[in-house]
Amino acid sequence: STWGLRCMGGLMRLNLTRVFVQAHTAPLCVKHCSSFRVGRHSLRSLSTSSFRVQDKTMGDYSHIADNIQQMKQKIQHIAVQCGRTAADKPGEDVPMLLAVSKTKPVEAIQAAYACGQRHFGENYVQELVEKAPQLPRDIRWHMIGHLQSNKVKQVMDIPNLHVIESVDSVKLADKINSAAAAVGRRVCVMVEVKTSDEESKTGVSSETDARALVNHIHTACTHIDLVGLMTVGHPDESKAEECFKSLRALRDSLATELGHPLELSMGMTGDMEEAIAQGSTEVRIGTAIFGAREYKQKTDTHTHTREPLVHTTCFCFVGLYVYSAIKSKEHRCMQLFLFNLFCFSVLKHPLRLTVFLWDTQMLAR
Repeated sequence: STWGLRCMGGLMRLNLTRVFVQAHTAPLCVKHCSSFRVGRHSLRSLSTSSFRVQDKTMGDYSHIADNIQQMKQKIQHIAVQCGRTAADKPGEDVPMLLAVSKTKPVEAIQAAYACGQRHFGENYVQELVEKAPQLPRDIRWHMIGHLQSNKVKQVMDIPNLHVIESVDSVKLADKINSAAAAVGRRVCVMVEVKTSDEESKTGVSSETDARALVNHIHTACTHIDLVGLMTVGHPDESKAEECFKSLRALRDSLATELGHPLELSMGMTGDMEEAIAQGSTEVRIGTAIFGAREYKQKTDTHTHTREPLVHTTCFCFVGLYVYSAIKSKEHRCMQLFLFNLFCFSVLKHPLRLTVFLWDTQMLAR
């Protein structure tokens, strides 16, 4: 019994000391490690990418204007090669450039705006809602990402929302129509059609469903104007052309039935040549204009949420087992020592205090 008490006391002191050391040395370690990383990165950047690092830290977006000009020239060149427009008649039948500003700061969008770009596309509702009020009102916003029904109202509050390109269900169309009616406005939409076999892609998955959705919008949604179709091509360029061909055929058929022209939003940086050749009226370009996207690191909230629950469950089961053994009045101190050894190796600091208080009550009996 005496040996057990001494071991348990030593274990308590060891854990308390460890907690104290971790709490007081962790910030210091992080500080020095951060300084080392910055220093190492600075030395490396001097020899490899000093200009790139300087542009990022100083917020230099001068390259955006050049990228937009080059992209417009490239689109014009492809349209001429495809026979959509003559070389001496620039812009006659050339797709519109939609600058996709997903994950990019307001300053980058302002740089594009300063050189004449007015159409911008966003994938996430939260970003669109945050950016729109900070930028000029004559910007025409395109919602090109998947839109959830419960976020339609947020998008509808943006006065210069130009078009929602990702309508893929009757439910979403009805929600948009109701929200538009509530604020007294009309909204332009495109029907997103899934033309590839990728499971990760969204959109209406068949021509029959696409026709049914288009007819529903045309006949039942009085505050929605259907202006076109949208699709994301297959990553394989050899298959992307077939995706664009099928969407163009569907567009031509629907335009004839409805009696008015429909736009085609298709083509991105990697497949815009095939899209333009198949009649795209809008190409969505992001990386080639703004540079590589930078996503915020997401913490694994699922793991952090489950961890305390798992530890608490272990604590309860082991506690019940040890308590039943203690009731037999045999080797109480040794059982408490083993119990502490398990709990202090698994549980977090707040629960360790609970174990300590419980031990104190058990030993006092």
